[in-house]
Amino acid sequence: MRWFSWFTLIACMLAGLLAAQTASKPRSSIPTLLNDAVTNEEFVRLSDLLPPDVNTTLRLAAEEISLGRSPEPGSFRIFTLEELQTAVGSKAAVDIPQQVIVRRAGWPVSTDSIRSAAQAFRPSIDWAQAEVVFPSEVATRTPGARLRANELRTGRNPRTLMVCVECRNRHDCAPFWAEMRFSRSVEKPMQSKLEPAHLELQSATALVRPGRRAFLLFAENGLQISMRVLPLKRAALGETVKVLDPATHRTFLAQVRGTDLLQSELLEAK
Repeated sequence: MRWFSWFTLIACMLAGLLAAQTASKPRSSIPTLLNDAVTNEEFVRLSDLLPPDVNTTLRLAAEEISLGRSPEPGSFRIFTLEELQTAVGSKAAVDIPQQVIVRRAGWPVSTDSIRSAAQAFRPSIDWAQAEVVFPSEVATRTPGARLRANELRTGRNPRTLMVCVECRNRHDCAPFWAEMRFSRSVEKPMQSKLEPAHLELQSATALVRPGRRAFLLFAENGLQISMRVLPLKRAALGETVKVLDPATHRTFLAQVRGTDLLQSELLEAK
């Protein structure tokens, strides 16, 4: 019995020493990419997705791995596990989550700048009295970017007008629609007074085309979000068309609202 006790004690001491030695050795760990990252660059690189405490060797290797163009300022892009695995391959040792969201920062657009753009486009309307509603994610690449209006349409009721706004320097932002809400009825824009023949001609004009990127607006959890998509066929104003999200390779049904501009509830196309 005493021999067994001494044997058990020695065995426990040896196991403890081995455990201590194992714990003292540095463990090799593979970093996991961030689930949510922010960039201000034109292109996304794997280094943008790394946590801040990775070693220099890995960060330098990751800087050489391009993941494609960054989203528009104020918007985001989703990378799937499969996309990142294909891009990374064996070039860098990292753990990849199921999806990574990359956001691009930008400068916000003021309601006053939208009113000024609308006033210059249609001086006969007192735009100072209008409440301005536009997608919250709209942003510009440069601070204080100058805006201009290029299209005006009737809104949902006689007290609203829709104004299409763009940056004077087209590289500063993507076009977007702003809803101008008045306290009483306002004059209808000239576009709504076209003759039937002209309306037929307008509806036959393709505003989105396959192979040319378009801007898709949709609502999610009470927020309006925008992203770049690829229409799969030619479509005119008001028509419904299938669009492809290059980031997720999913197709949705969207309605044409303007030149290279669509709106959708993200109903997946079958």
